[in-house]
Amino acid sequence: MTVDNSRDLALRALAALEMDQLDQVNELAQEITGTMKTNGIRDFLVGSVLARRGEHEKALQIAMELYGQDESRPSGERLRADTLALMQGLRGRRDDPLAVPVEIDPLEPLNHPQPGSPLGPDSDWLELFGFWCERIGQGNTAELGRLGQSQLGRLIGASGDQVNGLRAAQLSMGYDQANAFAFVYYLLALRGVEALPSPKGLITPESDEQVHVSIILPVYNKWILTLNCLRSIVAARHGTENFEVILADDASTDETHDLAARNSWLKHARMERNSGFVDNCNHAAEMARGQVLVFLNNDTLVGDNWLGELLDSLRRRPGAGVVG
Repeated sequence: MTVDNSRDLALRALAALEMDQLDQVNELAQEITGTMKTNGIRDFLVGSVLARRGEHEKALQIAMELYGQDESRPSGERLRADTLALMQGLRGRRDDPLAVPVEIDPLEPLNHPQPGSPLGPDSDWLELFGFWCERIGQGNTAELGRLGQSQLGRLIGASGDQVNGLRAAQLSMGYDQANAFAFVYYLLALRGVEALPSPKGLITPESDEQVHVSIILPVYNKWILTLNCLRSIVAARHGTENFEVILADDASTDETHDLAARNSWLKHARMERNSGFVDNCNHAAEMARGQVLVFLNNDTLVGDNWLGELLDSLRRRPGAGVVG
């Protein structure tokens, strides 16, 4: 096949992708050879189909592999940005900097500076989330995406070619802080469901101690978001003690149940059938032992002293029923 034919196939496949004609994209991609294969266009198309079909982790793995080679790096960069936007359910929106895909022509090369790293080379996920929580608490979110390549490797347990991909991924973090943060945020899913240490100040479900605050996380699937929210709760300094964490599970069908089983410090309030946000929250509230109920979205990362400041707002305004 000639270069022109392969380029024509790539452009036809890109056009089909814009119209969500995914089967056609796959068929055209399989015929792409030569330069259009070397520079990652074929794998970009395959990964984009996976992302649009909800297989986001596979798409991100392809993006990492593309990052590992100079010639295919732009394709990996675009696949990463598009996949993150899809994972957030915000494809096409322009009002949220985390959701805006970087405008990249996959047929053109890109060069970006290597950023510095704010953490030590041996930092683990707890230190990372501590760093994130501190920056969020300070309102300094522009630094959330600045991580070193070795840190990323440790965070997700990467090795071999994946490490090369992560090294190249750092190139994007010098100019695109928002998407760089989201990239790391979702890459942590590659660690899988895991047990976390209980947060400081937490009262476990089996304890008879008096609970002051019940933190309720209403969830339906999207275990990646839930796990990262829990990681931030573990890492943050809350500014208070004597709280419990309730996972309000609206009959999730993904790994949410495994997540609850591996973290016995959570109180798992599972609905028998999917009933919607309000009923799910009310069900969990009935199981709560705290005098104060805090409803926390699972796509949230809490900053240091977040809980103490909420409670301080209630104390300063004794007539208030709700603060936020």
